[in-house]
This record gives sequence, C-alpha cells and structure tokens, in this order.
Amino acid sequence: MICVEHDATGDVRQKVLGPNPPLVWVVLGEEAIRRPVGGPDVLRGQLLRLHELAELDHVTLQIMPINAGAHPGLGVEFVMLHLAAAKATFAYVESLTSSDYLPRPKHTNAYSLVFDRLRVAALSDADSLALINDHIAALENRK
Repeated sequence: MICVEHDATGDVRQKVLGPNPPLVWVVLGEEAIRRPVGGPDVLRGQLLRLHELAELDHVTLQIMPINAGAHPGLGVEFVMLHLAAAKATFAYVESLTSSDYLPRPKHTNAYSLVFDRLRVAALSDADSLALINDHIAALENRK
C-alpha cells in the first residue's frame, strides 16, 4: 500500500527523485522482500534499491512482517494519491483485469483508514530498514 502526496500532476516515478519531490509513504508486505523472483542477485539489487529509496528524506518505507498475521490490507493492493493543488484525494486500485481511481469520500475514507491501520501495525521505518539490511546480508553470505 502506498500513499503519495503531490502538488501537481505528472509522472510520479520521475518526480520522486527530482527536485521538490512528493512525500511517499509505503507499507510493503515482507513477502515482497523475501520472494527471489529472478534469482538471488536480482533480489539483492532490488533490496539495495529499496534501501537507497528508504533513506531519502521524503520517503517512508515500512515493512508489514509476516508474523503480524491477518491485517486490514491483506490481499488488497492500493495507492492513496493526495493532490494538494487540486485539493483531491483518490484511492487507486488494480486487479487482474482492471484498474480504477476512486474519488468518492466513502472510498477514500475507507482506504485511508486501512492505510492508517497498516502504518500502525507495520515495523517502524528504522526496523524496516534493518530487516532489509538483514536480507541483503543473508543474500551476500550465500555467495
């Protein structure tokens, strides 16, 4: 689950690394940092990139540990977009065959509540970074 606050439209990916970047808050399931899609070297590279991004001042990265069990976001992927200039908030959801922006308060309020609960249940940003570093070290020790 990702929450992005931005003051203009455009390519969020480009703006995250540029001047005046948006605030980005990510809650990522631990499974995503453990699953070696592409092999251990690819996973190591991905974890190094996450580490690099997590150290940026405008990025908060939290890991939802596997041992947290069931949580409100289990099986649900979504992005919360807050556009300050437009004074608008959207929940963006994707499924296997479609995607949708949900602008109505009944949707954005529900997704915002789930995101808030996920942030509370997830590891702190410092503990999340430590977990990422532990996985990087474990992959390097396998070589």
